[in-house]
Amino acid sequence: KNLLFVNSFRTNEVGTNMIYSHISKFQHAQLPLKHTWIKLDGLSEGVLNNYLSNLLSLPTRLTTSLSRSVHCKTMGNPLCVEEFLQSLLNRDVDDYLLRYD
Repeated sequence: KNLLFVNSFRTNEVGTNMIYSHISKFQHAQLPLKHTWIKLDGLSEGVLNNYLSNLLSLPTRLTTSLSRSVHCKTMGNPLCVEEFLQSLLNRDVDDYLLRYD
């Protein structure tokens, strides 16, 4: 008689999230429902800069402009950061192969 449900959504989309609206209905009807909200924020520019510095084995002063650009493009979302960096790497490799093929 127990159910574990995991849901994720962007906070700017809360109004359109069906699960959120159903949970709200349970709360308003005062039905027993145990739930926990966990909010995950994006990486700050500083944390992202440290990450890129470690990843590239460069001092943070040399990765600052890159981290600003990456943060601007991804808003610090860790998944988006990873995808963006992967796309840069793939593009670089593709450019290299096209140039020297």
